[in-house]
Amino acid sequence: MPIISLLLVAIALATLSGTFPGGRALYASPPFLALLALLALLLLVAVVQRARSLSAARRPFGAWGPVGVHAGLLIVLFSGLITFVFADVKEVFVAEGGTLPLPREKAVLRLDKFLIHLYPGKEEVRQYESRFTLLPDRGPRRAANLGVNQPLKIGRTKIFQMRYRLDVPRVEVVLHENGVPVEAALIEKGAGAAFGKAGLTVRYLETVPDFRIKQGGEVFSKSGLFANPAARLVVIRPNGTEETRWAFPGMIGRHREDDRWALSVRKFHKVYSSGVRVSNNPGVPVAYAGFALLVASAFLSSFALPREEAR
Repeated sequence: MPIISLLLVAIALATLSGTFPGGRALYASPPFLALLALLALLLLVAVVQRARSLSAARRPFGAWGPVGVHAGLLIVLFSGLITFVFADVKEVFVAEGGTLPLPREKAVLRLDKFLIHLYPGKEEVRQYESRFTLLPDRGPRRAANLGVNQPLKIGRTKIFQMRYRLDVPRVEVVLHENGVPVEAALIEKGAGAAFGKAGLTVRYLETVPDFRIKQGGEVFSKSGLFANPAARLVVIRPNGTEETRWAFPGMIGRHREDDRWALSVRKFHKVYSSGVRVSNNPGVPVAYAGFALLVASAFLSSFALPREEAR
């Protein structure tokens, strides 16, 4: 049916436009779904009509190839409907030490460590890796590693490495008097700690993983790597005045040259969170069946059609 070919072209063009920024919502829009429904209806009609005509004429087996091609496309569309209605796809962040429940598989994944692998001698990321431990309700636990383009399959659930997040919920700040460390405190993000010897209160605001300064004085992170970290602190003096300071590990920073008090960071308490996509899609095996029928039928149509007898 020529109209089926026209519909396939229209769907292909619509799918192409959906790949542009902001176009992903097209795939769930009523007009696009209506196109798919119309295509499925026409394919069903074509399969029924061709099957009836072939059965009535008792044509050879090879003539059923086109019917199989239409039926394969119909099954692939049906698998998409199953995915749309029943698939469970979600994106979550799992912090180191945290767990990801997999209720369909009756198991839990625990993130033991998130690793960033660099190219040798370069500050360029080669691979992200999440090292999990699979904790099933029954049976032994086992290691389960996840990387970019290296999905993890557990039963019918597939897990993909998408992104990561770095948090520094607390820092250990050291107070120096004329270059000599005299006091230290572990400060939670957003909270403050009192340094009694100096009469100062220090509040921790944020950490910049790869500290850089633009020409205009604006602070930014050159990369997401923890390469040159700095903590932004607010120092509150006894008279109530507040000053913002950047504190670095192994480096004493003063607000003024004549200031006897200085701050540094002894330790950043980092916590990585792995951003993963968890997909449980019952439509996948149906789609594979449709593709297999489509390919086999196309082969049948191309190479196994019977030759007409010479008149």
